[in-house]
Amino acid sequence: MTLTGILERSLGGFTCLRGFASIKELAKHSRAEFSYQRELNKQHIEEIKYYLGQREYLFFPEIILGHRLASDAPIALAQDESQLLNIGEKKNYPIDIALTEAKSRKGAFKNLKLASFTIEKESLLLRIDGNHRLSAIDQSDERDYQVPFCLILFSDNDMDNKQQSVIFHYINSRGLPLTLEENLLAVFQKDKFEDGEIRRHFGEGFLLAKHLFDSIDFDHIPHIAEFCKKEKCRCSLLKNITELLNEHLGENCSAATIKSKIHKVEDIIANSEDIKNHLSVSLLTVMCIFAVKDNGKWFTAFINWIKGNRLYQLQNINPQSMIDLFEQIYSNEIKIFVAMPYYDDSTVDDYNASIEETCTELSAQHGLNVQLFPIMRVNAPTGDLIQDIFQKIDRCSIFIADITTNNANVLYEFGYAKGKGKDYILLLNKDKNPTPPKSDYHNELRHEFQGYQNLKAVLKTQIEAVLKERRYF
Repeated sequence: MTLTGILERSLGGFTCLRGFASIKELAKHSRAEFSYQRELNKQHIEEIKYYLGQREYLFFPEIILGHRLASDAPIALAQDESQLLNIGEKKNYPIDIALTEAKSRKGAFKNLKLASFTIEKESLLLRIDGNHRLSAIDQSDERDYQVPFCLILFSDNDMDNKQQSVIFHYINSRGLPLTLEENLLAVFQKDKFEDGEIRRHFGEGFLLAKHLFDSIDFDHIPHIAEFCKKEKCRCSLLKNITELLNEHLGENCSAATIKSKIHKVEDIIANSEDIKNHLSVSLLTVMCIFAVKDNGKWFTAFINWIKGNRLYQLQNINPQSMIDLFEQIYSNEIKIFVAMPYYDDSTVDDYNASIEETCTELSAQHGLNVQLFPIMRVNAPTGDLIQDIFQKIDRCSIFIADITTNNANVLYEFGYAKGKGKDYILLLNKDKNPTPPKSDYHNELRHEFQGYQNLKAVLKTQIEAVLKERRYF
């Protein structure tokens, strides 16, 4: 490989050769120096390969390489400011250098020192910046391209070895990169890109974010607008929301739907000082997700969950992790077990129907999964009915007992549930001529009902109270 370019000292310090060369040849004749290089990121390599494969807007910044000149090499860095290199006889050195000077006839530009470096050995040069780009080419069948390069020459001593690490550090830490918001704003500006271009290069979620950027009037959501202005996150917030929604809902989400639901989030922020004072991009993103997902089915439950557990105080939490945690908790069934005396089949059927309807209504109203263990519909896999009852009490979240007749079995099951620390609700059926409660229930709160519509109303109120106490909503 022959590298041809301009030879000069950068900022009066390091001697460099700058020019253009085949990226495949640069990859072939260079290697990473892992004493200071970071490990390769496979996803980033795949992104570069995809970018090259698209063959649109192709551009690479300069690839920076280094080479340590051996102490016995026929080439040495010159100490004289007027000289750049001292070149002796080749002596089997794997680099051959030819120097010349391009002079301006009329002084239009400074005389240029041109050099050709012929490199005979593969993997001779060290990669200082550009390792992922060169590695992507190594793993790709993509055609060859000319790319800009800078070859920095070092002497073979400890000081210059350290200097390579310092240069790598400065390249990767001292530049002031564009923020995500600045990058997004450059693409979101109206009329710069067609929808098809954005979809092809950046994805469906990105396109949806641009449509939101074009259509949402932030004057109508002042608290969200104020937060985005303070955090400089308007574009990045929309991108976070749409990419997560696209992942969860696919193409079944539109800018109009998100726009219509985001006012629910604005109202919550306006009416909750705790959330407003601790608002983060992550929390705001997840609030918007639940306002839209499943037509807002889980939104109220999520808001009560974060308020009840003060989760708004968490900062820098991953939005997907918060979604997963909430859904894992709330997808679990809230089981209800009922202990009651056997009156007759009709009464048992009425109890089952009333409580199942109550569970269905509560589930729909609060976005929960409240389920009843069917009453006296025993299907014990082991055939042990007593063991089956205890297992169901162990699994239940709420224990309900009809203590109207002071039934001994009901009392026993209540004692077991109470010992397990279960939330419980005690009922008295006035239609069944209740007897005075035993002393076991003397200090317990009892709820009377008459008729099964009244039973539904009593149970809905009491079950809601338990769930609210447990911060389900």
